[in-house]
Amino acid sequence: MLEEQKNYEAKRFMGMRFDNHVSIGHIFTTIMILVALITWKNNIENEIVNLKQNDLVLEKRDTELKEKVLEIRADYRSDVRDIRELVKEILDKIDKKADKNG
Repeated sequence: MLEEQKNYEAKRFMGMRFDNHVSIGHIFTTIMILVALITWKNNIENEIVNLKQNDLVLEKRDTELKEKVLEIRADYRSDVRDIRELVKEILDKIDKKADKNG
């Protein structure tokens, strides 16, 4: 009887009684948790691969846009230089006409 009471007390923890028998439900639940974890891991890996691919696409697009901006900036500077030369020519012609008339 004393032995049975020790076994009973050993199964109790903080006022709760634990059953140390493993049932089909325990095995099924454990397997389902493992399947869920493996599925989650695979989904995360797929997401990481997708994010890396998106990152490469964005880097390529960023590089292309930077090149376009540099081309446009060079064209803009060239156009401004041409406009300045034309304005200078116009001002020179106006000064020559003013000198002739004056």
